[in-house]
Amino acid sequence: VDEDADEELTLQAARHMSLVHHAAGEATRHDQEKQTLGQLALAHTPHKDRGQLPSQSVAPFIWYNLALTRMYKQRSSKLRELCEMASGAKVKLESALARLNDLETIIEDQKQVVEQKKIVANRLLAQVGQETALLDEQRAVLVEDEKKQEALSEILSELQADLKLRVDLAAPLLEKAEAGLNKLDFSNLSELRSVSSPSESLLAVSRSLTILLTQRGKSLPEVEMLVWKEVKKMFSKVDSFLNLLTRFNVKDANPDAVRVVEEQYLVLPVFQEDAKDPPVVSGLKTWVSNIIGMFHIYEEIKPKQHELNIRSKEWEQMAAKVADLSARVKTLESRLTELMANFQDATEEKNAAIKTLEDLSASCEIAGRLAKAVTSSEINPIEEAKDKYDK
Repeated sequence: VDEDADEELTLQAARHMSLVHHAAGEATRHDQEKQTLGQLALAHTPHKDRGQLPSQSVAPFIWYNLALTRMYKQRSSKLRELCEMASGAKVKLESALARLNDLETIIEDQKQVVEQKKIVANRLLAQVGQETALLDEQRAVLVEDEKKQEALSEILSELQADLKLRVDLAAPLLEKAEAGLNKLDFSNLSELRSVSSPSESLLAVSRSLTILLTQRGKSLPEVEMLVWKEVKKMFSKVDSFLNLLTRFNVKDANPDAVRVVEEQYLVLPVFQEDAKDPPVVSGLKTWVSNIIGMFHIYEEIKPKQHELNIRSKEWEQMAAKVADLSARVKTLESRLTELMANFQDATEEKNAAIKTLEDLSASCEIAGRLAKAVTSSEINPIEEAKDKYDK
């Protein structure tokens, strides 16, 4: 309606006059208004002309002038008000356009922020994937190594049990050998040096001792060295002889000497347990027999002990590897937990940045539509209103 009223100001004079005439026609139907208009007409008519114009003929023209003036003032006031509103709208529009430009700048900056957040989140996601793969790999290796360690533990337990069994078998033999040594003393061993014609038992056990005490790696004594004259020389130093027997270790025994003694002397009747011999001969036979028995047990223990040593080293190496892997897995788990937390924070920051960008884009779209609606007309309504007011 206001726009139509503004446009009427620019219409042709005929239309204005027609409207005024129509308004005047309506006004003439009211006597009171006619009288008022007549009085006003007389007041504005020069004194010399009052007698020339009838009051009823002059009144309409005066009324036309007043009505047009009043309409003009009303239209001018309305137009001035509209112009002021348009000026205020222009200021607001300029502010909105400035805000729109600011929003566009902020949006571009926010896009950069979003891209940076995406890059950080994607980089962390890639690191999480790499760390997870590495952790899974290390865990798989750890599980396999733990299985190997467990298998080695079982082997070690079996070997240790077997070795314990062998050692338990050797313990009675060692006790018997020590019991045989307890039958020997300085006196009865010294008496052997004075014997010129030994018994068969004494000669057999003396020869077996001479052979058995041959050090590992040396040649066994020849037959001529096993005659009593040569054999009894080992009893010349009783203390040294006893010390040699006491400190004898089956680990150092000569395998060839053990084989010869076992095959050529232990099978003799004089080595039977029920043979009646003096304590010194009985003690020497007991020591020789049990040392041979202990040697065989040691031969069984030696490879098992060797295997046990190897397996023990393998187990120690595996245990160290498992411990290292366990520590590495814990470190990877801790690092993965930290990365997951960082990734979650980065994702939340990225989502917040995207939400901010969406809100800014929505605000920018609304402001853009408003600006487009106002500025889409070829004629700027603000400038047009100002021109009309100036005219």
